[in-house]
Amino acid sequence: MSAASTRWNLVISSAIYKSLCQFLATEGGGKSGDLSRFVEDEVNKRIFEMTARLPRSRMPESPRMSSTRRLRDPSCGRGR
Repeated sequence: MSAASTRWNLVISSAIYKSLCQFLATEGGGKSGDLSRFVEDEVNKRIFEMTARLPRSRMPESPRMSSTRRLRDPSCGRGR
């Protein structure tokens, strides 16, 4: 987890909670912070997957992407 953290209150079913706790216990002994790390890792994976599915036209453009596009696109000035 990063140094700056935010607390969340999550509502999940008892069955999911028990299953997750059992899973974490078998994986690493169920140490303090395992649940938070698991949630953070899964949220990161989900964001990555959802972003990868976006059409390129809807993705936020990074400065690096825009400079690369200028090199390839003749309408953006002198292209290579």
